[in-house]
Amino acid sequence: MIRNLYLVTVFALLFALTAFTPVPNESLIKDVSVAELEKALKQSTNQLVVYNFWATWCGPCKEELPYFEALQKAYPDKTLKVILLSLDFPSGRKYLPDFVKEKGMEAEVWYLHDWMEGNDWIGRINKKWSGAIPATILNMPSKGIKDFKEGELTKEELNSWVAGTMEKAGL
Repeated sequence: MIRNLYLVTVFALLFALTAFTPVPNESLIKDVSVAELEKALKQSTNQLVVYNFWATWCGPCKEELPYFEALQKAYPDKTLKVILLSLDFPSGRKYLPDFVKEKGMEAEVWYLHDWMEGNDWIGRINKKWSGAIPATILNMPSKGIKDFKEGELTKEELNSWVAGTMEKAGL
């Protein structure tokens, strides 16, 4: 009898623990296709959109992520928007919500789910891009802006590049 009570108590505790274990918030990540990204890059808005291509396994990418987070916070007037585009392998997609939550990322995060279906899309995003990450695009089609840089950026390089582009855009 005591053994049965013990087992019931253990199962009840295990159930309670799993019922109240926080589940990663999938809404932190937006799954997009290459076609949706291409469409977004053509949309005219009244803000400069910063697209950063990165992955959780990429050391230089992870190094510069805080710079993009700080950049988003530096423009609370909505003249700038940061979108962090994950190029993680499909097997790593399930870890993205935990990574985003653990790092306290507040910028919008997109997962490019069909990026491995050939490399022809890379040249359509930018003809200068070899496909290496990190890579960043400053985009504002309404002002004719689509600047691109491949490779890791320092905080100073990113801030200077963005400030110059914002000035060019009249923002």
